[in-house]
Amino acid sequence: EPNLKYALYLGDIYEKLDMGGIKNYLIQKAQKEYKEKFDELKEQNDEMEKLELKIRAQTELTVSLVDNTVKSFTEEVANSKPTPLSILGGVYVGTLLNGQRSGIGKYVDPSGETYIGQWKRDKKDGFGYEFSASFDFEYKGQYSNGKKDGIGEAKFNGSNKNTYKGYFKNDSFEGDGIKEYLDGGKYVGNYENNFRSGKGRCTYANGDYFIGYFERSEKIKGTVYFKKDEGIFEAVWEEHKDQKNEVGNGVYYHKDKRSEKTEIYYDLP
Repeated sequence: EPNLKYALYLGDIYEKLDMGGIKNYLIQKAQKEYKEKFDELKEQNDEMEKLELKIRAQTELTVSLVDNTVKSFTEEVANSKPTPLSILGGVYVGTLLNGQRSGIGKYVDPSGETYIGQWKRDKKDGFGYEFSASFDFEYKGQYSNGKKDGIGEAKFNGSNKNTYKGYFKNDSFEGDGIKEYLDGGKYVGNYENNFRSGKGRCTYANGDYFIGYFERSEKIKGTVYFKKDEGIFEAVWEEHKDQKNEVGNGVYYHKDKRSEKTEIYYDLP
C-alpha cells in the first residue's frame, strides 16, 4: 500500500525546490558563462583584425613603391634603349658600378625567371618585382643581400593559388603575415621559417574560425568559434593519427544550454 504521508512529503520538497526555477537558473548560468567566453573571444578577434589591417596597409604601401620603381625603370629603358649585357647565362639591362649590377635594373636568368628592381653589389637589394617564366609565382617587396627580406606580397598562381602578405626573412615567411587560400580560408598571425608559429587566427571557408597558438603550423591551444550554432570550443589540440585531422580536447560552450566536456575532430587547414 502506498505511503501517502511520504508521497506528500516528496511533493512538498519538489515544490520548495521549484524544479522549473532550477532549470531557468542553470540556463541563465550557462548563458552568462557563454557571454564571458564570447566577450573574451571577441576581444582576441578584434586584436587580430587590427593586426590584419596593419599588415595590409604596410604591404599595400610597399607594393606601391615597387610598382613606382618598375614604372620608372621601364620608362627610362624605353627612352635610353641601353645595350643588354650577358651575365651568368642571363640577360641584364640596367646600371652598373665597378662592373657589378647596382642601382636599378632588369635581369632574366636562363630559366626565364625575371627580376626588375634595385641592386647593390651584384645582388637584389631594395624594392623589386620577381616573377617566374610561367607566372605561377610573383613577388613584389623588399630584398636584402639577394634574398626576400622585409615586407612583401607573394602570389602562388599554380595549382595551390594562394597569396601571402607580410614579413619575410632569408626568402622565408618570418614575422607577422596573412595567407589567403583559394577556398576562402585565411590565416593571420605570426610565422617562423614558413610555419605558423605563436599566436594567430585561422578563418575557414564555412565561417568558423580558430584563435590560439601554433607550433610548426599545428594548433596547440586555443578556441574555435562555430558559425552554424555559435558554439565556442576551448581546447588543447594535437594531430590525429590519420594525419588528416586535428583533435581538440576541451569544453564546448553552448549559447543557450550547459557547457560540456568533449572531443572534436577538425580538418587540417
